[in-house]
Amino acid sequence: MTTVKKRPNVNKIPLSNYIKFRDLVKFDIVGYGGFGMPLPKLGQEEDLYQAMKNVYAHLHGYKKEEIPEHFHLSKHDQVLLIMMYANSGYSINGRIIMCFNKGSHGFDSVLMDTKAIFRAFGLDFKRNRLAEPFNSTHIYPFMCKLLGVTPKPTTAPWQSPRKCS
Repeated sequence: MTTVKKRPNVNKIPLSNYIKFRDLVKFDIVGYGGFGMPLPKLGQEEDLYQAMKNVYAHLHGYKKEEIPEHFHLSKHDQVLLIMMYANSGYSINGRIIMCFNKGSHGFDSVLMDTKAIFRAFGLDFKRNRLAEPFNSTHIYPFMCKLLGVTPKPTTAPWQSPRKCS
């Protein structure tokens, strides 16, 4: 979760100022936050991509096949043709400016302020140990290891679980 400023200093990216939703977009998953996916109307894919690609310095737009690898989204069947994400602290807004929370999800997970807190205790953990930050995707194989079960196959490029000690 990342801090997003409230009014009057909202770091907003109002897409409706740059994109003609009525002409280009069939459906969109763009409310408020750091991430969004517009579904272009048939034949409008490239026009929508070009319209939003260079909209704003703090907005990044990608065709599905261009999504950075560390997002692990480019091969997912539920990801639409175009994906966008905002820089940390900026809120993407489709048609209506909405920013009610002090923070939001959906920002790039390589940023330190998007890391989750993970606390663990028990026989398999050293006391008072502070671990280096890690991706939450590593929790699943790690918990399987602790439970002594074999993880189910997955399409995500999991790294081997870290040692508990």
